[in-house]
Amino acid sequence: VDLLSFLLVPNRAGAADPMPDQVPATPVPTRRRGDLEIFDDELTVPTLDVVVGDVTTRQFQSFVEALGRTGLLPDAARKPDFGRQMALFVVGVLFSIEESLDLNTDRGRAITVNALSLVLDSHDSINHFMGALPRYLTASDAPPRIKAGSRCYRLYRDLDVAGMERSFAEAFGLIEPIREGSDGRVRVGVLFTDIVDSTRMTEELGDAVAQLVIDHHDEMVSNFCRRYGGRKVKHLGDGFMLGFGNVESMIGCALAVIDAMRAVAHQVEIPPYRIRCGGHFGDAIQKNADYFGSTVQLAARIAAAASDNEARFCTQILESEKPLFDRLTPRGTAELKGFEHPVALVGYA
Repeated sequence: VDLLSFLLVPNRAGAADPMPDQVPATPVPTRRRGDLEIFDDELTVPTLDVVVGDVTTRQFQSFVEALGRTGLLPDAARKPDFGRQMALFVVGVLFSIEESLDLNTDRGRAITVNALSLVLDSHDSINHFMGALPRYLTASDAPPRIKAGSRCYRLYRDLDVAGMERSFAEAFGLIEPIREGSDGRVRVGVLFTDIVDSTRMTEELGDAVAQLVIDHHDEMVSNFCRRYGGRKVKHLGDGFMLGFGNVESMIGCALAVIDAMRAVAHQVEIPPYRIRCGGHFGDAIQKNADYFGSTVQLAARIAAAASDNEARFCTQILESEKPLFDRLTPRGTAELKGFEHPVALVGYA
């Protein structure tokens, strides 16, 4: 399927403005200035500005390579609106690399076409996008897409790869955004997973085999976290702290992990192992892509109270009737360290 096929028809923001029948060809350099190739409209452009354009292209290529290593591009490409979102995202990245980039010049167009070709498949559709670029740049949904590209590049430039990954995933709907309240705190679901008796397991199996178990756990949990729109907050050595934008996604991920653990005993490539997980949803302080406060502390205590291959949650987060919640069964109340009152729990095993 053509990733930019929707660009061949007018978008909602400009239904009266049809796509052009003839699209300008991608500009190519026709002259030289020493060792530099230049375009016809650069005869009076300072050499430094020409060099800056080449640097922009190389920096964008490095950014795309880093983005590719996150593994998010294939998932994003399956989104129905991916082409237009990505095209505007690319413009935002380019503007963040070189704020004086002029898309109306031959070099500016050539840089943009080259950048689009690194993330989109159809050359014809890329040319169509370029032909209607002024209209798409002024569409109502353009600013957030362009800002997302700019934000991702700044995070990459600052060596915050995790932040870049999270920002890209949010921009393309791969994870649900965490809602921020008026007081600066966020509403987040915090889920902990933990391999049971990991220290003893390492002593019994040895480092190499124990690492196979950890790798299996990490890959499995990461896949389900991504499928349910969550984010990996941090790796804890023998488990994860995950974040979710709503209760249903958090519980759905946990139940999927527990279901998957039933198959572990039948996998000959790794020794059988057990996990526990649990979480809570509520207000938290967000700092440097991490979460702090009583919600996080309660989530950790609830996870620690779970039995082997079980997920547990506090009953107070089950406010709405959802078929998913019917899979949870009461586990009574528990005295959790650091909390004054007993907490009513539900579980799934």
